[in-house]
Amino acid sequence: MEIQVIAGSAATPPELENFLNTLREASLPFSVEVKPSLRRRDLVDYANAHEHIAAVVIDSREGWEALAQDRSSDPWKHLACPLVTAAAPDKKPH
Repeated sequence: MEIQVIAGSAATPPELENFLNTLREASLPFSVEVKPSLRRRDLVDYANAHEHIAAVVIDSREGWEALAQDRSSDPWKHLACPLVTAAAPDKKPH
């Protein structure tokens, strides 16, 4: 499993530790890459260039759209695999 995380520092965010520990305990291979920023288009291009990627999981489309420089474009529609949004229960709209 490849995990790319957007964070303000090079350290893995503490919020991921329980998830990463679960992967370790299950002996599932994974890698974590922390990035200061990541554009939607870059993520789509990366996923489409690597055929082993089965899905892209993000917190919410709204958060990514707010960061977009060109909000009229929709790179998600060019994604060759499923796009999954998985916001924490306290982050989901009511």
